[in-house]
Amino acid sequence: MINFENEFRATKGKPFVVDGITYRMSYDLEPGDNANIKVHIIKFDSSPRQGIRFDSEFPMNINGKQSNAFSVWADKAPHDFLIECVPNSKVSIRNIWDNGDGVEQSWHAGGAMIVENKKNLIVCRTNSTLLNDFCNDLEVTFELIK
Repeated sequence: MINFENEFRATKGKPFVVDGITYRMSYDLEPGDNANIKVHIIKFDSSPRQGIRFDSEFPMNINGKQSNAFSVWADKAPHDFLIECVPNSKVSIRNIWDNGDGVEQSWHAGGAMIVENKKNLIVCRTNSTLLNDFCNDLEVTFELIK
């Protein structure tokens, strides 16, 4: 079992590779001129509660709400939604979870993500404090569109 917290501490939060798999704490999406990110939640485990956090230096729009940061919980969000971004901005994503006490957790314990680029689609699989190397607690795709 990989000790993600120790690995990320050693790399100062940078990605690291084990057995050909790159593990990350976060990932930066750069929509470029497209300026929109279509999000599709494929699957998630309900315990602990799973989600994705989106942060940008510029305001983003999700379902008519505008903010520089959104925490989207997989059990409450539509399985497909659009993030409208400022052209040529950067949107940082990271996995989040709630252990049942209403507190958003991230970037510690067993938290990690695997990100794969497949043509126009970015596939993101994450884990949580369940400490698994498979990163199969949440699976989401991101598509950069106009």
